[in-house]
Amino acid sequence: RLIGIGLLILFPLLLLSQTPTASLKMFSGDITSQKSRILLLSNQTADETLQPIDTELTSLLASSLTELGRADVIDRTNLELILNEQYLQLSGFLLDSQIVELGNIASASEAMLVNTISFSQKGVPPDNDSDEDEDESFLSELLGGLVRSVVNSITDPTYENNIQTQISIQFKHINIETGALLHSFHLSSTFTGGRRATSKSAVLRHLQAQIMQKLKTVFNYQALVVSVDDGELILNVGSKVGLRKGTIFEIRRPDSVGEFNGQKFTIPGRSVAFVSVSEMSPETNRANIRRQWRGIRPGYEAIENQALISGLLLYFLPSTGSFQGVGADGHFKPFDGFDYGLGLRYTNIIDSYEDHNNSFGLSLFGSYHLFGGQKFQSSSRVGIDWDMPSKRDDADHSVTSHVVSMTLGLTGEIFLSKKADLCIQIGYRFAGISDKWEYNKEEDGETKFHAAIWNEPAPKIDISGIYLTVGIKTFFVAGKLLR
Repeated sequence: RLIGIGLLILFPLLLLSQTPTASLKMFSGDITSQKSRILLLSNQTADETLQPIDTELTSLLASSLTELGRADVIDRTNLELILNEQYLQLSGFLLDSQIVELGNIASASEAMLVNTISFSQKGVPPDNDSDEDEDESFLSELLGGLVRSVVNSITDPTYENNIQTQISIQFKHINIETGALLHSFHLSSTFTGGRRATSKSAVLRHLQAQIMQKLKTVFNYQALVVSVDDGELILNVGSKVGLRKGTIFEIRRPDSVGEFNGQKFTIPGRSVAFVSVSEMSPETNRANIRRQWRGIRPGYEAIENQALISGLLLYFLPSTGSFQGVGADGHFKPFDGFDYGLGLRYTNIIDSYEDHNNSFGLSLFGSYHLFGGQKFQSSSRVGIDWDMPSKRDDADHSVTSHVVSMTLGLTGEIFLSKKADLCIQIGYRFAGISDKWEYNKEEDGETKFHAAIWNEPAPKIDISGIYLTVGIKTFFVAGKLLR
């Protein structure tokens, strides 16, 4: 009966999965058609102590740009070769105007300048040197501190095994053609622990993570929708500019021009969908629609989404004869081809005694996108559930059972709006049977578990079989509700 209900609900939704095509409508935007040619320089100041770290940070930025794959890097060594061919010389400290001139010589479209603001390393006392037992008297605290000071002064007067490293840097991103400053950002990191090399390496690793995040924002992909066909889009950006499978794009309508009292103004285009790259050629990519709440036409703008997207499903579990309840699932990759997450739920389970038992449960699940369209998408799901029903045994102990089950299901999602989907899932639960109950008791300062006491055969929990859930899924971008 439930299978029939589920199929009756899902079947008409499949009819909504066709996406119409439309005529091309272009917009005036910056399309990522080729890699940027970046001139990478460090501003070598007169402070010779900063020059080695300048070189390390420049190499770190170069490797990050190369790993990102969105720019061709011209570093100081390559630039010096170009200058030598033209009988020119590269000075140490660089002005922005000089960077533009050097960029033109190197045929670069953009430049990035690394400037080390501060770099320091010093030994500091370990944290546990100042930790005191709360029960110490004032005299023992004073004597203990005196002894530690004497010992530390003899064994490690400079705390060389506990080095605190601090680095603060500035990056400038300059347009060579116009000389305009495109971006300027400061990064800093501090780490305490280990010897000098270990401490500095930890700071550089942290800075590299910050640099990668900034570079993704600076070199954000932008493209056009070339065609729309049966839940898939063709975008005019591909692998030759470093695009990778799984990249998420937000699809937006082109900006429009309005007029009021004789004054013209630009109206930003509205967001209509999110898509995920599935296949690539050098110049184009094929992207699957992950969710769509308005129509898509060729010529719409595609902007790479850098923020972390997550989802929250709140659902109701109708009665299937043995249990019912409510729950919440957290989705970590809702727009990817493969999604996974964790869930919590509260259910009311009927045992073989016909008693109703309150139960709390946890679930770990994964889902794989199958197909979708303008208003609907489907996915398969597999999960492992752990439920913990509780009741009182015949000796009036509070007892608990542990029920482990595996689920296989099919989920259909109707796109209600940009913010929410209606989710219907039908599936089958395997195992999910238990008649083992236990209670815990404090004995001699320890918690010990004992089997429940029953006058008749223990009540059996059986939640196996067909299940159905209905719920609403909302989405979050960078921890904030999708707007």
